[in-house]
Amino acid sequence: MFASHPPSQERVDANRKHAAKYPAGGELGTEAFAAAIAPTLKSKPAYDAYEEGRKALKNKHADVALAKADQAIKLVPDEGHFYALRGDADLVQKKLPSATQAYTDAISRNDPLLLLLPSARSHRRARAAGRESPLRPRDAA
Repeated sequence: MFASHPPSQERVDANRKHAAKYPAGGELGTEAFAAAIAPTLKSKPAYDAYEEGRKALKNKHADVALAKADQAIKLVPDEGHFYALRGDADLVQKKLPSATQAYTDAISRNDPLLLLLPSARSHRRARAAGRESPLRPRDAA
């Protein structure tokens, strides 16, 4: 950001004056930060697979979405959203028992967050507008 929006000299001077109020030295915390962020960086491929699965499902490629959900679950088995993606893909493919199990697995992992899923929002909006849910198979009751 500083390459495209360099700070003014006035701002630099004000920051130096403010910093002078504090004792010299200190700890950057580089190692602690690296240790704290390591699990997040390690799980990134799982969340990338999840996003790819959501896009595939949106584009009506439920089989790809299932594969991406399984890939994400294998990497981070405790994330409920990955199971919810599996449930959404199963539901689109009319695999109702499998979808039910996937949703149950999702809820058991992080129930409050599942209300924020894009699929759940689109389902609620469609139902409120009297339209068919994008997640509900046409001939499933």
